[in-house]
Amino acid sequence: MSEERTQLIIQREAEGKTLIEVGWEMGVTRERIRQIFSKRMARGWGINRRAAARELRNKAWMDTVLFTCRQCGKEVNRRFRLENGYKNASVFCSDKCRGIFNRRDFKVTKICVRCGKGFHPFRNWDSPSNRGKALYCSRDCYWKAGGAHQHIAFKPCEICGVWMEKINPRRRFCPSCGLKRIKARDFANRGGRKLK
Repeated sequence: MSEERTQLIIQREAEGKTLIEVGWEMGVTRERIRQIFSKRMARGWGINRRAAARELRNKAWMDTVLFTCRQCGKEVNRRFRLENGYKNASVFCSDKCRGIFNRRDFKVTKICVRCGKGFHPFRNWDSPSNRGKALYCSRDCYWKAGGAHQHIAFKPCEICGVWMEKINPRRRFCPSCGLKRIKARDFANRGGRKLK
């Protein structure tokens, strides 16, 4: 085969043509085209093209976004992880973002449902229970709002009008007035006057 045709075969390989396409163009078999090309170039047909395709695939694989950092929102790909030494990272782009995210509760403020004062739920040691830590700023507000049990409340005595704290709402009298009522009831039961 002439030098011109050999150069044409080399040119067609560089263009990305297949052996069959070049064989049809030249009027010979694909095997004869492969033999001529490998004898002249000392390499297989399409190796450069395959290497370039592999390089593109590898680049696309390395640049694929794996996750978005939970703290800063940065998109993290394999290249970034390998360059920065975070091979197993799957949530944060760096130790700095991880540290900031783990201290994120400093940004949170809640409002006490009773007094309206702002407080921090994760640093609220004054509240007596986990439920109270999310709702009340202190033990005082917790108990004044009813405490852990819904049946505890503030109520005035029906006889003397004194406010009773942390009592059962079914209770109608303060301890001193209640004692007087008990004594009156006992007296009525013993045959004395009737209780009103």
